[in-house]
Amino acid sequence: MHKNNKFHSWVLLIVCASILHLGSSICLYALGPGTTGIPFLKIAPGARAVGMGEAFVALADDATALYWNPGALTQIEGVQIAYMHNFWFQNISYDYIGYVQGFRNSEGERFGISIAMLNIGEIQRTLEDASGNYAGTGNTFNSYDLAVALSYAWKMRENIGIGTSLKFIRSTIDDVDGYTVSADLGFLWVLTSKLSIGVNAQNSILPIAIRYYRGNTAVSASHSLPMNIKAGAAYKFNNKLTLGLDVNVPIDNRLNVHIGAEYWYENFAVRAGYKTDFIQDIDILSGLSVGMGFKWKNYQVDYAFVPYGDLGSTHRVSLLAKF
Repeated sequence: MHKNNKFHSWVLLIVCASILHLGSSICLYALGPGTTGIPFLKIAPGARAVGMGEAFVALADDATALYWNPGALTQIEGVQIAYMHNFWFQNISYDYIGYVQGFRNSEGERFGISIAMLNIGEIQRTLEDASGNYAGTGNTFNSYDLAVALSYAWKMRENIGIGTSLKFIRSTIDDVDGYTVSADLGFLWVLTSKLSIGVNAQNSILPIAIRYYRGNTAVSASHSLPMNIKAGAAYKFNNKLTLGLDVNVPIDNRLNVHIGAEYWYENFAVRAGYKTDFIQDIDILSGLSVGMGFKWKNYQVDYAFVPYGDLGSTHRVSLLAKF
């Protein structure tokens, strides 16, 4: 037992040192907004989490933990399936599905798979003449992004979980394709029955830059992935009220803070949150989010509303099933 505890302590130390190193690297080599590739990786799944202002890294107690914090998968019991459809602005749609279950012969291990897809829909082709001048429009073409993630989590101790998600990513626009891989490293520490702390290094492990090709011909430079260190805490006052706080250190933007709350009255929930991402980029009201939820037996339906200023408003609807 003593050897196991010593091993766990060393693993925990290495994980914390790695995350701190990644955080310092992101701060040192930070890029400007809009300078990374595959930005759809930053779209948050789960209407429940979004309704709470995306302050979910330390709570993450449903199948969307595959995105928020793979280390938090260790607190999920049984089998869970989550699906979300995002009515994004400008008629763009985003869909997410996640599946989590434990290993048959191990109570401290979990695995899962998730699929996220952004569909931009049909885009009108713009034509130009030999001199590069505008020459009207042609037919339409499609564009979409896809990410498939395989996740694994291990309960180091009764109150400490660590997990990782390996992502396979494809980005397509017309006849141009780009492929890459990345990985997340997550950590959850449940200090008490009320307080938990979480950290997730998103797209920060194996962040292979993406480059687009038409056939075998490169048509773009390499683009860095949207690396981000997410750290936060969640506090459950009782079975009704939960507060969450996340701090993000992204490679392509300034440090930002997310706060949120969830209140349950019997089978109904109301949620509200705020994030500081868009205070200067869009407007102060665009950081607001609100949501609601309803659960019946082993099923739950959630909704979230988030405005994005002149870009429009977004609506997310999620379904969660537990078995």
